[in-house]
Amino acid sequence: MSPGGGRMSTSTKPVLVFLMLLGWSYCQPSLFLHDSPSDSSKKCRYMDLPLLDLELDQGSSYNPPQHELQNTSRLLQLLGERNFDFEYMRITRPKKKRLPVDLKLRGEIPEDIQSQNLRRMPDGTNTRVGPHSRKRFRRWLWARTHCPVRQSWKNLGKRFWPRWLKVGDCYQGQNSCSIPSGLTCLPSESTTKNVLFWACIEDRLDRKMLCRWIYVPYPIITECSCGGNCAK
Repeated sequence: MSPGGGRMSTSTKPVLVFLMLLGWSYCQPSLFLHDSPSDSSKKCRYMDLPLLDLELDQGSSYNPPQHELQNTSRLLQLLGERNFDFEYMRITRPKKKRLPVDLKLRGEIPEDIQSQNLRRMPDGTNTRVGPHSRKRFRRWLWARTHCPVRQSWKNLGKRFWPRWLKVGDCYQGQNSCSIPSGLTCLPSESTTKNVLFWACIEDRLDRKMLCRWIYVPYPIITECSCGGNCAK
């Protein structure tokens, strides 16, 4: 019933249902604020990602000669064709360095949201919310706490081959990813790509540089999730 004693309008009811469920979420201190020890340790494993830029010697004598960079077939042989992942690697500069953030929700609603009991308030009161409204609110929770990966093409520099690698970082958006607010999006999964690095050491006896290509594993963020309490 409305305050004036009349029947509740159809336009007002969805708003009140949403506010009721939103109030329910704020009464759930364990909804997103407290990860289990196993979840926290898993998320904190990736706190060193994304990798910081390496501080390399700036002298040109440490750079690979032009004929080394132009011999693409040899470099591909050294890296291994199976290790050259075109989805993540480019030899030349890509057309767009920064890629658009994919905010679309994919797959099934996460279990930690799906398992929440929206039928009752914390004090045991029945919310009297139908299945359709509960589903819509769960999707809102999912969108509100979703942590997409923002991808961009990173220029590794002259001493790496391939020179361009697609890397990821966690897109924070304008709000906290938790309800109540306070948590941020953190790396939760990664993949590792092997690249070549032109490594040089100076032979002090002959006073010349000894250089060769070596393998370097490069971890890349592939998934992010809402978390906290991780210190670098």
